[in-house]
Amino acid sequence: MIEAREITVDGLIDEVKHYHDAGYRFVTTTCVDTGDAFQIYYHFDKDLKLENLKLMVNKDTRIPSISSIYYCSILAENEMQDMFGVKFDGLAVDYGGKFILGEDSPLTPQAHIEVVRKTSAGASENTKVADALNREANIGKDDLLSDGGAEKQ
Repeated sequence: MIEAREITVDGLIDEVKHYHDAGYRFVTTTCVDTGDAFQIYYHFDKDLKLENLKLMVNKDTRIPSISSIYYCSILAENEMQDMFGVKFDGLAVDYGGKFILGEDSPLTPQAHIEVVRKTSAGASENTKVADALNREANIGKDDLLSDGGAEKQ
């Protein structure tokens, strides 16, 4: 378990400004989907000492972006938007849910739990589904293992 000091949405910006002004480096932010809420952790480092803030929010809560304080947070915040559906207000650069995911990608893929069952033949159901989708898209194993799509001669 991560040791973290719990904060509120209203106190997030002041807390992050405190770390910035005290010379802390922003490491990253992580998200945990607990089912009906998100646990969002903000990680900071100074002199090899890691400190963490924990923010518990309902899934429909909009969170203020910290990108005006730590610009590099646009990467982690946009990733959380794509992968979990977390919504941020005031993102310095907002990719609108298309930072990592393409047009045909599933929405918020990390916000869902998938159970993988093994069949008696040993192949997982997911493998069978992936194989069927690849066949439908006319993609073979050789295409998936190719050198980045270079034309075959």
